[in-house]
Amino acid sequence: MFGRTVMEGMWCVVQAQPEKWADAAGKALAPLAEQALASRATVRDHRDELYRTLMYFAMAHEDKDGATKWGERWLRELDSITPADREERSALDIARVENIQIIGDPQRILPALLASERALPDDFNASLRVAQMESANKEYDEAIAACDRGLARPAGPLGRSWLLQTKAGALAEKGRSLEAQQALEEALKAAQAIAVESSRHNNVARIEQRLQQMRDEQRKNQKKPE
Repeated sequence: MFGRTVMEGMWCVVQAQPEKWADAAGKALAPLAEQALASRATVRDHRDELYRTLMYFAMAHEDKDGATKWGERWLRELDSITPADREERSALDIARVENIQIIGDPQRILPALLASERALPDDFNASLRVAQMESANKEYDEAIAACDRGLARPAGPLGRSWLLQTKAGALAEKGRSLEAQQALEEALKAAQAIAVESSRHNNVARIEQRLQQMRDEQRKNQKKPE
């Protein structure tokens, strides 16, 4: 309960910044967060959130080195865990990705994500995480290949939609706009088959917006004088 209480307080702090009270509260809570992390009684979910809030707090104070310190410490803990089953392996990888989304350096976690993809041959999410981090690492060919591996796995409409959107983004970064548009059109078809209404609506709206942006860009380029 100590770790959970400090965690809740830290989330209040990072969500309220840059309010003055949040700065003072964060400085008071940070040592307690360290104390909670030093305790074996603090469960992994709470450890994950404590590390992330410490990272966010450091980033809010333009302390990239401090955020990196907390991020690396958490990654070392995650790397020291041998997952007991597929659910735990996925949970570890999700924590890795959330970590890197704060501090950068996707290359740091790609070996672990690739190992999980090999260990979970029927899990499209494992391929999707690889693709997202390869894209973040500007390795777009590898991202496209990971998306294709994911699309060869049982994914369902939602999974296919995310994989195709990620693939389209990588193709666009490589300047392959026509292929990117085709991938988005496939993503739209997949999204329209999502069973959950809210998820279907959000994905369809996002894809349609991106498709319209691409079409507008194409028209603009066609009008440019040679």
